[in-house]
Amino acid sequence: MPIIAIGIGIWMLIQFMTSQGPEITLKMDTAEGIEVGKTEIKA
Repeated sequence: MPIIAIGIGIWMLIQFMTSQGPEITLKMDTAEGIEVGKTEIKA
């Protein structure tokens, strides 16, 4: 049974990690005018 639980745990971790979008870090002098959930970032 412990091996099955480990397998399910690994599968759940992989599912979680693959469902996440890319992590993006922005560095700016100020965050003036930026609102969480409202400001769009364009390439």
